[in-house]
Amino acid sequence: MVCVHAISKELITLSPEGTVVINCKIPVLMGSVTCDEYGVIRSSSFSSGMNVGTGPITGLAPTGFYDTVFTGTFDSAGSMLIDGATNYFFKSHGASLVGGASKVIQEDLTP
Repeated sequence: MVCVHAISKELITLSPEGTVVINCKIPVLMGSVTCDEYGVIRSSSFSSGMNVGTGPITGLAPTGFYDTVFTGTFDSAGSMLIDGATNYFFKSHGASLVGGASKVIQEDLTP
């Protein structure tokens, strides 16, 4: 699923068929986003956090959050893969990790 300038919660459902979210803004009134796993999320904004079942999709590269504003909590048993810009927004907006989640900052994705 590709979410471009989403304004309804129905557009936010992540599925195995599509794992790319670009330029997606999820306002506070929509609540947190819930999904089993995530793929590539770019230039987006999560105003109320995210609940992820298992963490990033394996076998998909590069996986993670890139240039994304994050507010609220990231709740997962897995890792939150982020770039430096997302980490800046995560920290400056007072976001937090819960549920055993860990942050992995990845800058150079070239093998």
